[in-house]
Amino acid sequence: MGTAYRGLALVEQEQGRHDEAIEAFQKSRSILNDLGARWDEARVFADMGRSIFALGNLADAENTWRTSIEIASEVKGTSLILESILGIANVRAKHGNSEQAYGLLLIVSNHTAVLQETRERAAKLSAELERQLTMQEVNSIQARIEERDFDALVAEILNPV
Repeated sequence: MGTAYRGLALVEQEQGRHDEAIEAFQKSRSILNDLGARWDEARVFADMGRSIFALGNLADAENTWRTSIEIASEVKGTSLILESILGIANVRAKHGNSEQAYGLLLIVSNHTAVLQETRERAAKLSAELERQLTMQEVNSIQARIEERDFDALVAEILNPV
């Protein structure tokens, strides 16, 4: 049932019915939580964040993606962590933090565990942000990101200053 509700939620999401999608995601999450299916629960939070974001609830979307990262970290779900970091990058971009968003996108795009769909969505947003940034800013961000430790970044996202 948890998987079925997630499937229904994804259909609703694809059709732009985000309130309905969130309702189905919540049902899915509740069932999966009761079963102790932590990886699947993290997946639902990652997916649900996209509908919350689409409705313009940026703080709630970011919190949802943080929850996904917390759970995914417990179960070593790196691909889910990357999906949720992409979501947080979208929030940062929406808030006008192009440099911070671009840095997160580079981490997502360059990680070996990133899923192709996630990489493609990250590339699309990266291209948009590159048009807003100077070449010097892009090069500076790239240099800083090469030195970043992934686990430290995840800890920083989960425990913002």
